[in-house]
Order: sequence, then structure tokens, then C-alpha cells
Amino acid sequence: YSETRIHLLLKNPYWAHAFWSICPQDLHKLDQAYDSFSFFLRVTMHETPDQRFAEESYDIEIQISDTSWNINLPERGRVYSVSLYYRDFEDGIGLLCQSDIVSTPRSYWLDHASALERNDQHFSLLFSSLVSKGGVMVENPLLREVVERMDVRVGG
Repeated sequence: YSETRIHLLLKNPYWAHAFWSICPQDLHKLDQAYDSFSFFLRVTMHETPDQRFAEESYDIEIQISDTSWNINLPERGRVYSVSLYYRDFEDGIGLLCQSDIVSTPRSYWLDHASALERNDQHFSLLFSSLVSKGGVMVENPLLREVVERMDVRVGG
């Protein structure tokens, strides 16, 4: 690859997929500059899409041979980016590249859980699509969040 780049694709409101390539010249420079080094991803949640304010971030240690990673996004309705860093073993770090941002959609029902409590038809409509013919509830993180929010509201 002729350039070092990282991309972040939204898979769903809870997961993104990062993939990257490191230019051989950049890898050679790191090999020449450091006896040993490692890579890590920094996932950043931004307050605004212009990326001026980073609210929170967390790091994911990766192997030098890795070229992609699935990333859990802790909050819906937020803006995320991912950066590829190197770390030399004298605790120096350096930025190799940063992705464009992705925005996760906010769930209507997370903001309006009280409407589900008041309207049986809304509740049935949302939940009926998540139950199999045999009556087994399909695992769904959004549904879990809505139910937890409703449970908190009613003191459960």
C-alpha cells in the first residue's frame, strides 16, 4: 500500500469495523527508529462531528500483523473515530493515522420509553418483531436497553 490509512465502518448502532493498511516505508521507519514497538487503536467518542472535542476514548492493543478489528461502540447517538498509534517500549507513542468519523443513530424508543409504558399497541409493535414463532425472544441489545430503561422508570 502506498499510504498508511485507517477506515471505520458502522456495522450497526453497537458495532463498527476498523481496517487499516500501513505503508511499507512507514513500517521501515519504525523498524529503524526503535528496537521494538507495538500498535494500538484509540477509539474516541467526540462531542461534535467536527472532532474538536474528544469526550472519552479507550485503547485496544493489537498485533503488528492485524489489519482489522471489530469495535464495540458504548453509546448510541454519538460520533466516533479510531486512530492507529505505535508505542515504543520506552513509553513513547506516535499517531500513524486517524479515520473519518462515523455517527451512530439514536434510538427513538430509548428517548421515548415512557410512551411504551403508556401505549400497549406501541409496546406490542416493537416487541412482536423480536419474538420468534415459538415465543422465544431474539437477543437484541437495543431491546435490552429499552427494557432496562423501562425497568428503572417503574422501579424494577
